[in-house]
Amino acid sequence: MAPGLSVIIPCSNEGERLAGTLEALREFSSRTTEFGDGIEWIFVDDGSTDQTLRLLEAHAAVEPGVRVVGLWANRGKGAAVVAGDGIARAPIRAFTDCDLATPLSALEELPRLFGEHEADLVIGSRHTPWSRLIRPQPLLRRLAGRLFSFVMAHFHRSAFTDTQCGFKAWTAEFSESVVQRLDETGWSFDLEMICRAESLRSKILELPVAWTDSEGSKVRAAIDGPRMLRDGVEYWLRYTPCLLYT
Repeated sequence: MAPGLSVIIPCSNEGERLAGTLEALREFSSRTTEFGDGIEWIFVDDGSTDQTLRLLEAHAAVEPGVRVVGLWANRGKGAAVVAGDGIARAPIRAFTDCDLATPLSALEELPRLFGEHEADLVIGSRHTPWSRLIRPQPLLRRLAGRLFSFVMAHFHRSAFTDTQCGFKAWTAEFSESVVQRLDETGWSFDLEMICRAESLRSKILELPVAWTDSEGSKVRAAIDGPRMLRDGVEYWLRYTPCLLYT
């Protein structure tokens, strides 16, 4: 029987904090009743050089709801999410970061958003009036994120307040039309996903989330920020004509 929800968790050298994440997943699975046929947790190891893959495989051997994909080399967060989505079996798929900066309770909103509101894509946001920043990012990353959001809103004329939050969910149909067609393998995959979705007139809903910054982020604001801005302009040039002439 297929699960009710597939949750994809990309991992890159997460061995030190994996135990806490696995315990949180076990506790959440034991108490949630939102997904009648259960949840499958799909961990995608993105070429880790520490003990991450070994720990995940050991956990999957004793937890039937856990599946593990090991990428042969570090290919990027986008590639990891697409790989996990490629083996997902549920009608609703989501991805969240291994540090669980967005609490798992956000998953409980998905049946309403995909059922009652018929969403194709749900994107978490840290920047709405209803979001809660329990522990914010360091100042440099906050400023870089705000600049990125401002530039993207200007180029894309988008109403979304946060394209880069590490929490998104979509339907199996959206997987076929968008997720499995993504070209971006790195940090900007979120933005390409949203731009592709907009070009197809998909229904996108924004979900205010609570968010807690954790140490050990792999994003380097000074290096990755300019690359993401470049990618954002590229996606604007690639997908905006679809919106202008359809």
